[in-house]
Amino acid sequence: MSVRRCRFALLVVLALVAAAPTIAQPIVIDDFTGAQVPSGSGSYFVNGTYKGNASPGGTILGTERDLKAVVTLISGTGEVDLTVAPGSGLGFIRALGCSGVEEVWWDGAVNADHNVIDTAVGLGGVNLTANGQNAFSIVVSSAIQGTSGAQPNDMTITVYSGPTAFSSKTFSIRGAPLTVSLPYSGFVQGGASAANFASVRAIDLQTATNSGAGTFAFGNITSISTTPVELMSFEAI
Repeated sequence: MSVRRCRFALLVVLALVAAAPTIAQPIVIDDFTGAQVPSGSGSYFVNGTYKGNASPGGTILGTERDLKAVVTLISGTGEVDLTVAPGSGLGFIRALGCSGVEEVWWDGAVNADHNVIDTAVGLGGVNLTANGQNAFSIVVSSAIQGTSGAQPNDMTITVYSGPTAFSSKTFSIRGAPLTVSLPYSGFVQGGASAANFASVRAIDLQTATNSGAGTFAFGNITSISTTPVELMSFEAI
């Protein structure tokens, strides 16, 4: 074989090897496999903020999650509830005739006040863009809502790089089961400056508030993680 043909063959082999993509590992925000049991009676977090164990199990960014359920309108014995249970994940239930907000946030284990999000220190500036991560991936196993025109299954995720540096994205979880992909580029600046996804202090997820007499709604989210981009892999021959 001539020198020219050898060079051509080598170039073809290198091109084929370079075309094989490798996928960077996602950053898990929460896999919701560690149960979070509310204080007091009942099996749900109802109209208040409760902190579960510092390490409830599973994989949680910052080792801790905080849950909050706030009722803005209640009818009869209805409730606005939250729970985390292995096998079903993060579940929220809004009874017929009730309105409110269910909220979960990740701000590390430094903050002793679990009624507020620590956006100053929190996660300590974790890099959510490492290894080419460029989006959130939210796996929703179920979502049901009523028909009064309210939108209890719209949710908003907010990323904080500081108290005045944050960005948000509102999305729908109707039509579950589904996986919602939220590119970082689609987040809207909400503070004096936008969030820096390479230096994150806290992440907040909450259901949208519905007005008037709310309709029955519930949903389950089984995991939240980042989405990596495909990277070209070069291997020695």
